[in-house]
Amino acid sequence: MRKLNIYVIAGLLTLTGCGGEPAQADVDAAETNEEETRDAATSAEGGMKLCTHRLMELDKQLAESNLTEEQKAAFDLTRESASAMCASGQENLAVQMIDSMSASVAKASGIAGAANEDRAEEAEALPAEEDYALGEPRTDLERFYGLYALPDNPDRQLFVAPATSPNPDRPIPNGYLMVGAMWGDAANWYMKSEADTRFVQQWVSPGGSPIKVEFKTGANGAAEFMTFTSDYMNYQDMPRVSDLPDDWQ
Repeated sequence: MRKLNIYVIAGLLTLTGCGGEPAQADVDAAETNEEETRDAATSAEGGMKLCTHRLMELDKQLAESNLTEEQKAAFDLTRESASAMCASGQENLAVQMIDSMSASVAKASGIAGAANEDRAEEAEALPAEEDYALGEPRTDLERFYGLYALPDNPDRQLFVAPATSPNPDRPIPNGYLMVGAMWGDAANWYMKSEADTRFVQQWVSPGGSPIKVEFKTGANGAAEFMTFTSDYMNYQDMPRVSDLPDDWQ
């Protein structure tokens, strides 16, 4: 009987892991799960930090680049998507997207550098009045003047106004049109008339494509919508939202 009791006690100790404490296998499993959870949290935190760091680097790269505001705006939506992916736990994919954007910014900056130099030369040495090559002057351009809102961002607007020269020593005669952005410091685009409501950019940097605009007019002949086509921004039927500001010069 004593021998039987010893076997029973030994069996119970084996099942309970001695004195009611967890068995070693259970302890090891718990420690493993805790370690895996800790590693996962550390990894997620590291991924988020990397993601945030890359976004900061991209923002700095864009801020210091020689891209125009129009070109920078083209990167905004993609940058916002990458930021949302960072916040939702898709850090690896977001970092890949950010790296791709960074390479694109670097490439575009090289092209823009040459374009900005050309634009500066244009501002310094615009041709004489008779050599503007903007076509025949028109007397009906006032019906196109005004502000046109971007359909996906109404707070940003393009203006259509009488063409003025950045060089006061070489003024542009009346009868010509220019288009530009109300935000940032993008250069104005000088337009040549192609048809009654269609205009094309006259001076284009080497390797670039001319900007094209076309207006839709109402019954009174005044513009109501503008279509804008370029290498960096394309909008169909931008609504005319207001006249030019009172202090427009």
